[in-house]
Amino acid sequence: MHGCRATGSAHRAHTPSGFPGTGGVMCAAGTGFLGIGEAKRCSRKGDSMHNIAHTGSKGTLVSLVAISLLLLLVAAREARTADDKVITALYEAARKEGGITVYSPAELVLRGLEKEFPKTFAGIEIRSATVEPTELATKLITEKRGGGIRADLIMGSLRDVTDLLERGIISAQDYGSMGIPKELIMFNSRTVSIWNVAFAHAYNTNLVKDPAELPKTWNDFLDPRWKGQLVTWDFSLSAGLAWWGLEIGEAAVIDYAKKLVTTQDVLLTRAAADVVNTGERAIFFNGGLAVAFQAQAKGLPVDFFLVEVQGAPQYVACIPEGAKHPNAARLVIKYLLSEPGKAMVWEYQKSADAHPGANTPYTKAIEAKGSRYIFETEGNYRQRAQLADKIRKAVVGQ
Repeated sequence: MHGCRATGSAHRAHTPSGFPGTGGVMCAAGTGFLGIGEAKRCSRKGDSMHNIAHTGSKGTLVSLVAISLLLLLVAAREARTADDKVITALYEAARKEGGITVYSPAELVLRGLEKEFPKTFAGIEIRSATVEPTELATKLITEKRGGGIRADLIMGSLRDVTDLLERGIISAQDYGSMGIPKELIMFNSRTVSIWNVAFAHAYNTNLVKDPAELPKTWNDFLDPRWKGQLVTWDFSLSAGLAWWGLEIGEAAVIDYAKKLVTTQDVLLTRAAADVVNTGERAIFFNGGLAVAFQAQAKGLPVDFFLVEVQGAPQYVACIPEGAKHPNAARLVIKYLLSEPGKAMVWEYQKSADAHPGANTPYTKAIEAKGSRYIFETEGNYRQRAQLADKIRKAVVGQ
């Protein structure tokens, strides 16, 4: 499970093809690394233009609009130029380092990085190790005690990296100078937000043909009709319920979890998605949006539903203290935040930003279902992690 995979290619060019200023295919679409930041700046300036519409003559208005558009174009070009310089410098430094080792539970994204990243950034070898969420911190702590951490970059939810943050194993980086939006930088510049895990309940549409029959609240899962129809794995069970537990309290949510597992004959297995995909059971409890979208991409009869409140853990990227290839790690983070990087994450894993206004498949799906999400933040990550651990121990005893 924890074996490393490697991929790479020979040096082809000093400038990454397909990004701003390189003339590549991705750049031609006008996205590049600053697509989201530019969109936010244009939105704010666009509001200003709208407010001008009520002042002056028609000629003055046209002139003001033209000037505003020109300033927007100049600002966008300057931003792209600045970002080009950042990417070029990082790429040159990363090529000298030669490669990068990445640890993460996100196996499908690791596969995507191995295959897609070298197509743009030739000469940088991607080595990866898939590590279970509950083992990520332990693995790095053990490596540090043994003489040195081998990973240059870590990707996981805040729960996965809680112990690493508290032990000072994660380094602070000047992410702001890399052009990364400040709203994505957390924990005194030690982590960068890259996407969300959005808990949801996947179900087999051949077994539940009428969505109106599905549970609408957490307590609806206790209905006798769902006995023998639920499957999950202990990590998803506890991690998903912890969000509800933040609202109803520790004792109540632990009591609910134990009652659910014992009275409803819940099957606990790491292969929960396959169990629902093949129709062995009807519902993957706390399966997640990615599970449903991955199944749908394969043409399987799977959809998802939400109950009164769900949780959205924040996936972050961070660089350990003493990383041997820090520039390659920074370059991968920039890639993951770019439009091509986000497209790769979606293609390989079906993960995305779930925050309102992000305009992703996640936000559109959540809006269509009309549920409420609690997002993981610096203010609640520790409490959520501790509660999830307590739920898991109460259910499986470890």
